[in-house]
Amino acid sequence: LTILGTFIAHHLETGTLLAGIDVIKHLPLISELEPEAGIVLVTGLTLSLLHALHDILEMARETRLFRVATQRQNELEAARDEQTESAELHQRTARDLARARDQLQQAIEAISEGFALFDENDRLVLCNKRFRNMHPNTRHLIQPGVTFEKILRSGLALTPPPDAIGREDKWLSERLEQHRNPSGPYEMQLGDGRWIQISEKRTRDGGCVGVRTDITHRKAVEEELQKRVIEMEDTQSRLECQSTELTSLAEDLATARDAAEKANQTKSDFRHHEP
Repeated sequence: LTILGTFIAHHLETGTLLAGIDVIKHLPLISELEPEAGIVLVTGLTLSLLHALHDILEMARETRLFRVATQRQNELEAARDEQTESAELHQRTARDLARARDQLQQAIEAISEGFALFDENDRLVLCNKRFRNMHPNTRHLIQPGVTFEKILRSGLALTPPPDAIGREDKWLSERLEQHRNPSGPYEMQLGDGRWIQISEKRTRDGGCVGVRTDITHRKAVEEELQKRVIEMEDTQSRLECQSTELTSLAEDLATARDAAEKANQTKSDFRHHEP
């Protein structure tokens, strides 16, 4: 029994107990132990005992496998819960980002100027309808991802600004330089005759944000005022000429009058001295 207990303990530690039992089942008995060890001979160990032990060990293994399976199931459930939580967090983040983008889009649509944001690679990130309306011929190109240079080249090819005609390459180079290294607001006349004021600024991440204001009405008023100023200057110039002429005429009249008076006086004096 001691040997049997040692045998079971050994195979429990090594995990090979069931394989060892299969070997024992083929032995007729256990005999001839050393008498000086103080251990009695163990005989009559029948196969029924081994079968019973085998059944017990099978139950033990099943119990151990159940515990392992239960632990594994718990681990899988924990992993699934963590994955579910991660997916829910991802979905919440995506919803928050979509809501923030929608709010930003609504905000830029509410302003009266054309607005556009380009990333560090000079690709359009977002813009409002007013920005697209300022470029009707290239409106279909103005979508997120398109480069600023492509928008500019397309507009130059379709409806070139008046100051670009005959010097398209130089104009394109100047405009790109203004965009990449903005130094302050400037005015530009579009190909359809409208005027816009462009204000651009670089962002900290290397992008560019731009605001375009339609100043066509202001330019028309300025042009009308300039015409009136010119007309007034012309009128003033004519008046000054007329004033000079009138002054000269007045002087001539005064001279003629003085001469006439002197002639009359001479004639009077001559008559007075006649005998």
